Amino acid sequence: MQDQAFAWTQQILISNLQNTGVVILSVKNADVAGEHKQRTHNKVRSKDLVLFAKELALLIENGIPMIEALEVIRRQASSKKLAETILAVKKDLENGATLHGSLAKTPRIFGDLWVYLVEAGEVSSQIPFVLKHIQLFLESREEIMKKTVNAMIYPAILMAVAGGADLQAEVDVVE
Repeated sequence: MQDQAFAWTQQILISNLQNTGVVILSVKNADVAGEHKQRTHNKVRSKDLVLFAKELALLIENGIPMIEALEVIRRQASSKKLAETILAVKKDLENGATLHGSLAKTPRIFGDLWVYLVEAGEVSSQIPFVLKHIQLFLESREEIMKKTVNAMIYPAILMAVAGGADLQAEVDVVE
């Protein structure tokens, strides 16, 4: 009989199957959804960081080890730069670094806010809680920026129309 089963690692898969009494003849890695995901952009956008914080918090909260959670998120990242950064963070963690120390190596992506809050989360064992708050902060900052841009568009349009009307009036007077 040939069947498929899924687990985070081969060791977990083998252990789970043996505990159910299944005789295992061979184990092969299946292609994981998102393994070869097409990256849609090179820059790290605010939306990418919101999604990163949200997914990492959710995965850790549900008992997925940090390194495996980072790998899952890296596979699904739509930003090439973020995927590369997550891979570097993952490698640092595998070599014994702290998460905040690894994030500090990329200040253009993860600024001081990330580093200090994640450090506080590591010390207090509250990383999911901290990541959720980072996510909420980033979402509210993005919403404020959108509202600011929208608030500036209307006056700009009025000024352009008024400038055009003024130019039209000058042309009429000269003729």
